[in-house]
Amino acid sequence: MLQTYAQQIFDSIQKNGFYVRVPSGKQFYLYVLQTIDAADASLGGTAIPVTQENDEQPPTKSKP
Repeated sequence: MLQTYAQQIFDSIQKNGFYVRVPSGKQFYLYVLQTIDAADASLGGTAIPVTQENDEQPPTKSKP
C-alpha cells in the first residue's frame, strides 16, 4: 500500500513538475533550483485572479 501511494506521488511529480506536502504548523525549508519570479506567480486552487480578490470591497449600507 505504501509503495502504491509513493508511486502516485511520483507520477504526480512527473506530470505536474512539483509536489510539496507538509503537515500544518510544521516549519520547512524549500530548496529551489531556479529563480522564482513573482511576476509569474498565480494563486493555486482557485479560478479567482488575485487582483480581483484583493480589490473587492465589502458592501456598504446606504442611509435611508
